[in-house]
Order: sequence, then C-alpha cells, then structure tokens
Amino acid sequence: MTEVLQTRPTLSPASSITRTAEGWVGVNPDGKAYTLGGAIALYALALETAGTNDELRDRLRSDTGQEWTDADLGAARGQLAKLGFLEHDAGSAASRKRRVRYVPPLTVQVTLANPERLFSLLQRSLQRVSGRTVFTVVATVVAAGLLAAVINRDVVLSSVTHPLGLSEYVVLVVMLTAATALHEAGHAAALARLGGRPRRVGVMLFYLMPAFFCDVSDAWRVGDRRQRALVAASGVLVQVTLAGLAETAALLPFGEAWTEVLAAFGVVSFLAALVNAIPFVKFDGYIALMALTNHNFLRRDAIAEGRRLLARSFLSRKVTYAFPEQRWMRWYGVGCILFPGYLVASAMWLWLGDLRAFGVVGGVIALVAVLAFVVAVAREVGRVLRTALDAGMPVVGAGTAAVVLLGLAVAAGTLVSVPSVTVSGYVRDGHDVRLVLPVGADADSIARPARVVLRSNGLFLHDGDVEAALMSSTRFGSEVVPFAAVAPVRTSMVEFRALSAPLELSGQDAAIRDLDPAGQALVSGPSAPLWRVLWDGMF
Repeated sequence: MTEVLQTRPTLSPASSITRTAEGWVGVNPDGKAYTLGGAIALYALALETAGTNDELRDRLRSDTGQEWTDADLGAARGQLAKLGFLEHDAGSAASRKRRVRYVPPLTVQVTLANPERLFSLLQRSLQRVSGRTVFTVVATVVAAGLLAAVINRDVVLSSVTHPLGLSEYVVLVVMLTAATALHEAGHAAALARLGGRPRRVGVMLFYLMPAFFCDVSDAWRVGDRRQRALVAASGVLVQVTLAGLAETAALLPFGEAWTEVLAAFGVVSFLAALVNAIPFVKFDGYIALMALTNHNFLRRDAIAEGRRLLARSFLSRKVTYAFPEQRWMRWYGVGCILFPGYLVASAMWLWLGDLRAFGVVGGVIALVAVLAFVVAVAREVGRVLRTALDAGMPVVGAGTAAVVLLGLAVAAGTLVSVPSVTVSGYVRDGHDVRLVLPVGADADSIARPARVVLRSNGLFLHDGDVEAALMSSTRFGSEVVPFAAVAPVRTSMVEFRALSAPLELSGQDAAIRDLDPAGQALVSGPSAPLWRVLWDGMF
C-alpha cells in the first residue's frame, strides 16, 4: 500500500509560484518575492497535487528528469520553509488574515486595505499613459520647480533656516503625510500599469519612524528587469513631482505663511527623494538596483563581500570572495556598511546639541543614541574579525587586531583635543540680547569670559552667525523665555523658565536688528579631550 504523506508539507494558499521570462519567481504569504531555482519551484508546484511519497517523486522525476532522494526532498522542504512558503502546523488562515506583521530587523506593518480591486479598475486607464509622457511631465515639473526655487531663493532659504509657526508645522506635517501616501500610490499605479497586482496598503513603524507602505512584491512577476526597477523608482518620481509643484506654487501670492510652508515642503520633498534614491540602505534606490541586477538578497550578499574585502585587506589574505567575478559587489558592500553609519553620525551631529537643550531627558536620549551607535560599530568590527577567523586567521592574530583597534579608539578619545561648544539659545528684546541656558543646565559649567555665536534656529539649517561675548562679571538669573529659544517653532502658547544672562554685542546694531526674536546660541569653551566634549554635549 502506498504510504500517505501524513507530515507532507503543504504550500500555503497565500503563496504563489510563477515562471517569468527571466526564471521562476515565488511570493510568500508575507508578500516577499524571491527568485527560485527551477528544481525548488517545481518541487513547490508538485506539493499542490501530490498526495503520497510515490506521487511526489514521480511528478518530480517527470518534471526535472532526475531521481529525488529523501535528502533531496528534505533539503527542498527546508529551503521553502525558511523562505516562508509552507503552511505552518498552527494553520496559516490566521496568518493570512493578520493585519499586524513584524518584518525584521525593526519594522512593524499594519495592513489597512487591499488595493487590488481599485487598481484593477484603473489599470486600463493607466495603460493608456505612455512612459515617455510620464517622464516628460515629471522632467518639466521638476525643472519648473527648481527654476522657481532659484527665483524665490530668499523665501526658500528662510523656510528652512528660520522657525516656522506652530500652525505652519501642522500644515507641513499633513502635506508630508499626504505626499507619503501618494508616494506609495505611485508604486501601486506603476505596478498596475504593467499588469501586476498591489497586495496590501497600510501604515508602519520603519525604524521607529511612522510611514505608509504598499506591497508591490508582485513586480517580480514582470519579466523586464527595467520595468521592475521603474516600479521601485516610481515613488521617487512622485516625490520630486510634488516638490516641483510646491516650489512653483510658492511663487504665487498665497500669503507669507502658505508661501513658507510650500517652500519648506518642496525642500523636504526634494531631499527625501534624494535620500530615497540612495542604494546603500533599504530604500527605493536599493530595490531598483536589486531589480536591475536580478540578485535576491543583494545587500546581504554585498555586505558579506564588503566584510571579506576589509578582512582580506587588513587582517588575512586567506579570505576568499564568494562572488569573485563581481568585483563591484565588494565595494558596494563596503558602501552599505559605511553609509548607514554616516547617516546616523550626521543625524547625531545635527541633533545631539539640540537635545541637550531639553535637559536631562534630552541628555538621556542622546546617550542612548550614542551607545547604540557605538554598539553597532563594535558589532560590525566583530563581524569583520569573524570573517577573518572563519578563513583561517589565528585566534591570537584576531585578538591582537581587536586590542589594537580598541587602543586606537581609546587613544583618539583621550589624546585628540577639540574645542568644546555648548549649544544654548538666546532671546532678543530690542537691542537687549540674552543667553538662555538649556533646561537643567548649571550656570557654573559655563566658562567666562566666553565667545558666543548667535544664529537662527531653522527646520534643519541655521543662518546668521552674529558674534557676541559673555563677560567675566556676568551673572545668570531666572526668566520665562519662548519655546523658540530651544526649538525651531514660533509660538506664544509655549513658554518655560530658564537661566539667562546678558550678552555684549558692541557696534553691531544692524546685525542685532536682523536677529530673530529667539534662536540658537553656541557658547565656545576651552579645548578638551574628544570623549569629554562628547560627554558634555549630551549632559
């Protein structure tokens, strides 16, 4: 009697296996698409019809032209299970219906709707629009927006270098939220135009940042890799189009508040599109590059190659490459390792000083961010060392390298001296300008006399640099100051009590008149070891 496969794996009904012009593509229930080998794909399809061991082997022998052993079947089953294509013992009905999904390493998605029906209705209309028309419209709008930004450069610069009103921030956030939704709709429309089906739309926490998402993994069914890349890039095209429209509209007489909001929205959208196009992180630029190269897990494999390059260059020549013919991958992998660190370091350099203005709470947030950054760097160094060890580098050699690296880091922190700067605020009342210390700051920690630079406090840039002095005999007192002294927000609704002291600005009447009523102040202190400056920058 033929043995029935009591524990036979079952392909999840929510999974799909499709043969395209460039090979087999599978999409698991979570919407993740993978390029599958022919044998694995045929095994998955055989699971749908075979009910016994003999039937499964006969089907695979017929489809692949070779015998399948128990080991072959087990290996194929393990690979499909690892990629999430198989039905779990607990049943996948709940899995297919669940709205909340965790996507490693740090993303939580909440599905709100299935847009498939909507875009299937729009598909015929979308297919009537030629790609050339789309690119012509985008290029025209972007060019007009950039020209408008140049003509309106004073307003554009002011919108990101000076504080906005509280109501303006509310409008800006609403506009950016709508732009993010349209960005995702752009992906879905591009996929529908090519005959694909958007699967899920919703909201997510992407590395703790709220955002929208649209599942367009069905793009892997599209045979032409350039068309798949276009689906990935369509969101960026939407962003730059909206940015161009906003900068053009900022030339119209809508009033000062609306003009500032439109100009700021255009700048933020252009920058967001630029960041989104960078292929070193898992943004749209990376998805487009992965589509063009037709390489699943491109970033993972490239990072591994990058670690091999670093290990081979600095630790052991025994390290060999997994993709020796694709030299670009190792350098791309090094970029994938370094660029996220650069982004985080730049963000910390930009925001740590501002966080200090919020006292102990801001200092704790800054400390956690710095520690997380240090741990991430240490882990990456450890992975490079592990790569060398796996290639046969002696443990003693790896340990010596680790000690040397640690010694260099300690030496840099203790021997390198840099000027210390305390990020504070200021308030101006006519020609009377006063320094405002961060919440919880100790006035005795400010060395006097001190050089002070006053500048505007904008959305992410600063303007001004007016020289002032904090005299030796100056004493600090307590006063209520506006919120704009610590954050780039103009509002009379929020005030707080802080320590302040008068500043000396002799012979600078014109510069004083140009100062905002409140802004940022940089108080220069004596040079100190790097570790001390970083510590004082947080607390």
